[in-house]
Amino acid sequence: TRTGSITGTDAAAGAFTLGFFALSFLIFAIPAGLVAARFGRRRTIRAGLALLGVVFLAGYGVRSIGALQGLFLIGGIGWALINVNSYPMVVEMA
Repeated sequence: TRTGSITGTDAAAGAFTLGFFALSFLIFAIPAGLVAARFGRRRTIRAGLALLGVVFLAGYGVRSIGALQGLFLIGGIGWALINVNSYPMVVEMA
């Protein structure tokens, strides 16, 4: 198996770690809509962008797979805030 250069993991562990991003997106999809109903879609999308930006910046310094999985959990929440609310906002604007 081929190991990654940063964390020393193989491809299967990398795919498993990426699953944390998708899992947190799925879990937080409905709450993301509820957050937007309370605070507004534009604010929610901006908060998601800021959260995702912070996660990506923090990812540069991560050297352990556990910390990366934690960041991916948080990143999935940010992505849900963006993705769930983008289409309804575009439809409202049209």
